[in-house]
Amino acid sequence: MGIDVQGFTRRRPKKLLGQMSGPETLKLLEKTARDWAEAEALGPFFRAAHGEDGGLYIEIYPLADAIEFRAAGSGLNFGARTSNGGPGYHAAVIALMDAIAAKLGVAWEYGTQADCSDETGFALSRDFKDLQRHHADFFRSLMQLAADGIDNGSRQFAICLPMGLGSHMDEGIACPLGILKPEEPAEILDLPDADFNAAAAAFFPWWPRERNEAFWQNTLRGLLWIKAEWRPPHSDADALNADAIFHARDQLTALAATLPPDLAQACHDYEQALQAGPSPVSDGIGYRRRIISYNVYRGWWIDLPGTLAEEPTGDGAVQFFDDDTALRLNSFLIEAKPGSGEPVEWTEDFIELPGETLPNAELRLQPPPPPDEDGLVHQFAIAMHTFDGGASMLLCTMTYTTPEQGETMRSRLRTVHYKEIEYANAAGAVN
Repeated sequence: MGIDVQGFTRRRPKKLLGQMSGPETLKLLEKTARDWAEAEALGPFFRAAHGEDGGLYIEIYPLADAIEFRAAGSGLNFGARTSNGGPGYHAAVIALMDAIAAKLGVAWEYGTQADCSDETGFALSRDFKDLQRHHADFFRSLMQLAADGIDNGSRQFAICLPMGLGSHMDEGIACPLGILKPEEPAEILDLPDADFNAAAAAFFPWWPRERNEAFWQNTLRGLLWIKAEWRPPHSDADALNADAIFHARDQLTALAATLPPDLAQACHDYEQALQAGPSPVSDGIGYRRRIISYNVYRGWWIDLPGTLAEEPTGDGAVQFFDDDTALRLNSFLIEAKPGSGEPVEWTEDFIELPGETLPNAELRLQPPPPPDEDGLVHQFAIAMHTFDGGASMLLCTMTYTTPEQGETMRSRLRTVHYKEIEYANAAGAVN
C-alpha cells in the first residue's frame, strides 16, 4: 500500500563507440544525481549504494524510500515509492529524473495518461495540485485504516515509518512527524476539506513543492523522530544522520526561523546526547529514545532500546551494544531427519537445560560462567522455533560485567519472538 512511480528508457547513453555499459551508465547516473542534490541544497541528504543484486539505490531525502535504478537490457529503469515523503518528494523525484535524462541524453517513458506508470499521473501532467490530491487521498486511506484498527481494539500502530519504529507506542499512533492520539484518525476523517488538507500537510514531511520554512521544519522534526540515535555516533551512518539533522537546522537558522518549543527542546537534547551519551527514555520527540522491534533474521524479532548501536560482525551475525554490554545474534536452519517423524533436538550443551516459552519459540539459557581475564561474562542462549521439517535457531551471546547488567541482558533476550513478516510495510499499521 503506497504511491509508486516507475519509468524506463529504451537505450543507454552513447559514447564515442557505441553505448555505455550498464556499470558505466549507473556511475554517470550516480554522479548526476549527486550534483543535482548539491544544487538543490539536498547534498547532505544524498546517499548512494550499489546492491549485490546489481541495483543502484539513491536517497535524496532521508525521510523517504530510496530510488532504485537498474541497467536492464539495452536501457535503464527506475522505481520509487513516494508515499513516505509526500507530494513534494514525488515532484523532486521527477525533477531528478528530468535532470538525469538531460545529462545522459535519454528519455524516460511513463506510458500514457490513461495507463501511466506514475500512479498519480504527475510524470506526464506536472499538475502539482493534483499530486497533492493523490497524497491527500492516500492519507485518508491511512486514517481510515487506523480508525478501523482502533475500533477493533488494536492500540499500537506505526504508519509510514521504517519497520520496527513506533511498534511499542503507548501514547498513540506513531507517524513520520509525531504521534497521533488514538481518537484523532476518526476526528480527522470528519474534518471539512480545507482542514483535512491541512492535516495531510502536517502528516507528510515534504508537502509543499518548494523548500521553504515549513519544509525544513518538518524535515528537522522528522529526522529527530526517525533518524536520531540519541547517543554519540558509532559509525559513518550515525555521523551522516547527524550531518543531515544539523543541515536541516542550519537551513532554518539561515531563514531566521523560530523553532516551536518542543522542536527546540529536542534539538537541545540531541546535542547533549551526542556529547554525553544516551538520552534517557522520554515522552518527547524521538522514536529511538523508546523501544524498537528489530527484525534481526527472517522470522526472528527482538525488542531493544533504540539507543543501542547496531553493527554486523562480518560472519553473518549482528551485534547490539552500548558502553557496558553487548548482545550478539546469529541464526541458522536445521533440517529434521527425513522420514524420522522426530523433532529437531537441542544441541548437547542445551538439551538438559530448562526451557522458557516465548511467542512461537522456546528459549534456553546456560548459567552465567565466571568472568574471563578481562572481567567480562559471556553467557550463551539459544531460541528455537520448530516447524514441519526442521527448526530455526537463534544463537545469542550476552556480554556484560555485573550481575545487574546480566539481569538486564536476560530480560532483553526474553523479548525474542518468532513470527513471519506480519509487520506492515511503510504505509501500513502494526498489530
